[in-house]
Amino acid sequence: MSEEYRDKVIDAVIDTLRSILGEVTVQALEVFMKMNGTSLYSIYDEPDRVTNLLYVLFKSSARFLEDEIVKEVCLRLGHEYNCKVSLNDIINSIKYKQ
Repeated sequence: MSEEYRDKVIDAVIDTLRSILGEVTVQALEVFMKMNGTSLYSIYDEPDRVTNLLYVLFKSSARFLEDEIVKEVCLRLGHEYNCKVSLNDIINSIKYKQ
């Protein structure tokens, strides 16, 4: 079950970033993250680290990006969206429920 949630979270994050930023920007983001020892695919295991890199790169737009990602993750997991919840909060709640 956790593998299913993990895949849904990762897909939601990457699909949301692609729809907002475009494929080329997401590819560049992935290269930058690899240079910093992480990956978009590690969002489930290291949500704080990945989110912090988004804030470093996108500064004022990062909160918007995170909010859009949270909306999509909630939609795909069947959770009710709450604008006060971070991506890290959602991932941790999934991990602790299992």
